[in-house]
Amino acid sequence: MKTIRKSTLADIPEMLRIYSRAKAAMRASGNNSQWTGPYPGAEAAKADIARGWSHIVEVDGHAAGTFCLMDAPEPTYSGGNCTWLSDAPYLTLHRVASDGTTGGILAAAVGFAAERGLDIRIDTHADNAPMRHLLPTLGFTLCGTIYLADGSPRLAYHRLAR
Repeated sequence: MKTIRKSTLADIPEMLRIYSRAKAAMRASGNNSQWTGPYPGAEAAKADIARGWSHIVEVDGHAAGTFCLMDAPEPTYSGGNCTWLSDAPYLTLHRVASDGTTGGILAAAVGFAAERGLDIRIDTHADNAPMRHLLPTLGFTLCGTIYLADGSPRLAYHRLAR
C-alpha cells in the first residue's frame, strides 16, 4: 500500500538514493540531458523540506518515491510559448522521482495533489519520454513550452481541478 507523508531532514539520504535511481532510469531511457550533475540533490531537498513542499511516497514502509508539491506560483510559468487551460490558482509538481521498485509514483503524487482541489501544473524535459507518455493518461494537457531561469525549454502540462 502506498502512503504519502511530508519529508523531513532525516529523509534526505533516502531522497538522494531515489534521485540517483531516477537519474539512472532517465539515462537508460535515452534521456541524457535532464537532471545532470548534482541536481536535484541535498540543497534542493533541504529547500523543499523547509518550505513544507517535499513528500515521500512509502510502499509498505519503504521510501519508494519523492516529489515536491509547490503551493505558490511557479515563476517560470508566466512566460514562454504556453497557453494554460485556465488562470485559476494551481499547484505545481516538481522533482517527481521513483527508485524503480514499484510503479505508480507519479500517479500517487498526482492523486495526492488532486485531493487539494486545485489545478495542477507540471513541466518536463522533451527527452523524458516516460513522463511525456504518462502525463496525458493522468488527465494532463500539453499547453506549450516554458523556459527555466537558465533558458532551458521544458514542455508544460496542465490538469484542471475536477
